[in-house]
Amino acid sequence: MQSSKPFVIAAMAALSISGCQKEDEASCASMEQAFFKRSLDAYYSEHDQSALSSYELEPGERYDSTNNWWIVPFKLKEKGYLAMISCDGRLELSVGKP
Repeated sequence: MQSSKPFVIAAMAALSISGCQKEDEASCASMEQAFFKRSLDAYYSEHDQSALSSYELEPGERYDSTNNWWIVPFKLKEKGYLAMISCDGRLELSVGKP
């Protein structure tokens, strides 16, 4: 007779992961400018410390519930950028405006 223990453990893990995802999405959608600033500060402290005091967040941030990330416009040295920020604060930068 085979043990059903591995199946039970896998089922419990799947349920806990799916339950957490909904909660994470809800908390991510409610993030504010302090979260965006922490993410950008962390990025620039690692890649270009001179930009830490040079960038400005701009209005127009929006949450993309399909991809579960924020799109945040900001300006650095008179050039417009977009930061795509995941719910854990990681980001990707691109040049341009929304």
